[in-house]
Amino acid sequence: MIVMHCQNPRRLRFRHINISLICGIVLSFIGFATVLPADATSGIGPKWCFAQTGHCIDSNFQLYWEQHGGLPVFGYPLTEPRDELNQDTGKHYRTQWFERARFEYHPENRPPYDVLLGRLGADQFAANGLPATREAGPKLGCLWFPQTSHTVCDQAQARGFKWYWQTHGLQDPQLSAISKVLPCSDIL
Repeated sequence: MIVMHCQNPRRLRFRHINISLICGIVLSFIGFATVLPADATSGIGPKWCFAQTGHCIDSNFQLYWEQHGGLPVFGYPLTEPRDELNQDTGKHYRTQWFERARFEYHPENRPPYDVLLGRLGADQFAANGLPATREAGPKLGCLWFPQTSHTVCDQAQARGFKWYWQTHGLQDPQLSAISKVLPCSDIL
């Protein structure tokens, strides 16, 4: 513990700084994510690597991950980037799996549409042999998405999926409020 004496007795005479507390806070931030340089074969720029899973975020996906919610929204990376077949298009794309999303890199699209998210719900339905369902139309108090024939509703007053979508939505700082909803119709 460091003790500092002030010259003016009217001011606080002693200030105590707990070095171990400061060190603990600093080490917590350092331990959260370690930025390591990329190797020559993995793309350009640094990668974010996480000790929690032993995987790094691909440089193609890092900006999207940061701008659209990061760790709370997508979770940690579960795989290294690899080429995978997209069942919807029949094409192979550079893909990386996260705890709550699958990122696909589409170099034929301009940013911000060069990174698209996999349709995990549709994939899970198909894997379990369940048919895709469509809703008949809009429901009172819910958001209706005609592109997918699905609604987004709250489970309680101002709490649930609808509330979350309206308060978080598409988190792209380059888009206006209305543009944050419109791009979805182009990519679904």
